Amino acid sequence: MIDRVSLPQPDRVRRILEERARALSRPVASEEPRDVRALVVMVIGRCRFAAPIELIQEVQPVGSLTPVPGAPAYWLGLINLRGRLYPVISLGHYLELPEAQVAKGGKVVVVRSGRVTLGILIDEAPAVREVPLAEIEPPLTAREGGTDMVIGVTQDLLLVLDLQRMLTDPRLALEPVTP
Repeated sequence: MIDRVSLPQPDRVRRILEERARALSRPVASEEPRDVRALVVMVIGRCRFAAPIELIQEVQPVGSLTPVPGAPAYWLGLINLRGRLYPVISLGHYLELPEAQVAKGGKVVVVRSGRVTLGILIDEAPAVREVPLAEIEPPLTAREGGTDMVIGVTQDLLLVLDLQRMLTDPRLALEPVTP
């Protein structure tokens, strides 16, 4: 037999349920909208870069590359993705990273800005991250000649690339070879 003394009183139960209902009916405290940037993380050796997701069309495993004769060392060649040809550069060589090697395998990140589309060879693209704009600091140094394409650094040392500037770099324009 149940002891009636241990059962809660009906008024007390009603009060508890009303308090819970009021608590659940309150609007959720909304966070102030923060200015964030979605960035695709790109890894080359031990270096980690990021680029704005709005300029990334796709990330694909690297297939076979057709070399372009007479092109600079950072130009790896052309890749065929679903019947379209894209020029591909080695980001490590283009940025003149000291330990840059052409990856065996790896990924091609297809980027587009305006009318320019380009494939960038990297080792991997492990994540997309949302980073508050306030947490992206300016880079500490710039290289000679204005060739530095890094526009910011996150708190965890992710280097943010200026892909729009990179795609308009005159060094990426190939001059026609006359026989």
